[in-house]
Amino acid sequence: MRLLVRPEPYCDESLESYLLRLSQENGFESFRLFGGSVRDWLLQQDHEAAGAFPLDLFRVNVFHASRSSGLRIRALRLVEQLTDLAPSSLLQLALLHSGLHFGSGHKAVHRAGVDIPLCFIRTRSIPCCPACLNESAYVRQHWHYAPYHACHVHATELLYACPHCGSVLDYTRSESITHCLCGYDLRMAKPAPADRAVVQLAGLLCGERFESDNPLLANEQPTVRFGALLWYWLRHFHSQDDKPQDLRVAEAIGYFADWPANFHAELRQQVQSALLKQTRLLNHTAFSEVFGSVLGDCRQLPMRDIGTNFILRGLLDYLTSLVFDNPKRRVGNLADILLSAVETAAVLSTSVEQVYRLQQEGYLTPAYRLRRHDGLTAHEPIFHLRQVIEHRLAHGSRGQDAFHCYLPAW
Repeated sequence: MRLLVRPEPYCDESLESYLLRLSQENGFESFRLFGGSVRDWLLQQDHEAAGAFPLDLFRVNVFHASRSSGLRIRALRLVEQLTDLAPSSLLQLALLHSGLHFGSGHKAVHRAGVDIPLCFIRTRSIPCCPACLNESAYVRQHWHYAPYHACHVHATELLYACPHCGSVLDYTRSESITHCLCGYDLRMAKPAPADRAVVQLAGLLCGERFESDNPLLANEQPTVRFGALLWYWLRHFHSQDDKPQDLRVAEAIGYFADWPANFHAELRQQVQSALLKQTRLLNHTAFSEVFGSVLGDCRQLPMRDIGTNFILRGLLDYLTSLVFDNPKRRVGNLADILLSAVETAAVLSTSVEQVYRLQQEGYLTPAYRLRRHDGLTAHEPIFHLRQVIEHRLAHGSRGQDAFHCYLPAW
């Protein structure tokens, strides 16, 4: 098999867009025909990799494959030989599985050195910018990101539906980058100007630099920006009926402009609400009963060091002040609520295994006596907040550490 036309990919192009252009410029009527020809050629090169190359464009990206993702990568490396591209050129366009997680177990994908929450990836209804298509007819990868709602280059709203027939746009299923299925040329559309905050958020996702005291804008790591936006959505908008594809978080920029005062005010409100509903002594109350899942949501976004994770730093500053404002007394107070081993590890910037060691060596004392044959469980509330915060302070704040080993391995 030989491809006579071998276009160069754009650095910000999606993998689906490049493979679609590759098939169309070589005269294939549909991607399925192109995929069938590629699969036949792959059978001659590597029969295992051939089965991992899908015939549907919307399934071609690596993150769609789970157990066969390694074979999908092998197939793409072989396809590169048909395009005369440099090694790993297609993989640089692909969304790969990431070993990192955001918050409480939110999976991530990886592209070009950036980790992105999987729930932020649009898999249906891929919008476009008509002005960008006029300049170069290819799909930008950032159009696939759910918080991206305006073109940061032209300051216009993205086009989600055809102005002529009203059909929802999705080039991975229509297999057309510049036209709707009804024949309308999307480059002729005149989108409305976008709000400044929406444009600023779009630029934030694309790595633009900002001189600002706003910690979201000031942080230059795109991965951290995605993590902060995910945390904001989970805390302020997420519900059972919400869909990440409908995500609009331009208000996040204004929210973080008043950081951490507004966050601390929310935490104080949570404390007041918990006190009104209190049914047991505070020194027998779990941390999650007062503050919910806030610690789990912000402990890894996806970094754990508080030098980078400014949200976790803001929470630890509040908890430290809470302990100072509630000194030890005969009757338990807010500083005596109970943390689980997982929550303790997050506060101490260490692992759960280290928390077990600290308990066994007597550095952390359980709030109640354990049964002889029962050990600590990861999610059982057992350590007083006061004790954990004091242990952290006694060993220095370690503001730049992503992980700290308090005790050596056995």
